[in-house]
Amino acid sequence: LVFGIMVSFRLLTPLFALPLVVMTTDVNDLVVGLVRIRVPFKVAYIFSITLRFVPFIFGEISAITEAQRLRGLAIEKMNFFRRIPVFASMLVPLILGSLLKAQTLEIVLQSKAFSGSRDRTFLNEEAIRLRPIDIFLLVAGIILFVGAIITRITLGWGSFVA
Repeated sequence: LVFGIMVSFRLLTPLFALPLVVMTTDVNDLVVGLVRIRVPFKVAYIFSITLRFVPFIFGEISAITEAQRLRGLAIEKMNFFRRIPVFASMLVPLILGSLLKAQTLEIVLQSKAFSGSRDRTFLNEEAIRLRPIDIFLLVAGIILFVGAIITRITLGWGSFVA
């Protein structure tokens, strides 16, 4: 029972926490916040680009599904095993569209001479400030993480071996 609860928490905690952060915070503010806590700008920018690709991918899936419906393919009426090859065939245009979008983004970044230097400015830089409660929560999270590692090593809590 304890093992099952532990595995559930390991899986559900990031699954619930990440969408909460992403959906309640503007991506630009998230990047500025990450840079403020000394995450390298290139890493924060890659994170923001990844978050911006998610709606694009869902839009592409929706467009491909709609195109399939217009051609007379009723995916909803198929059983699970008949849907697998249909979804597999939908992956090709999805991947090609994503690669095309990534290539366009690469050209845009090269044309703007993107360097990711530390001496850059942000539009809303003053709007994002670490308050004492933010610093407290960051330190508390780090202490909990280190405490979890210590209890894992010393007491064996969290191991998958019975």
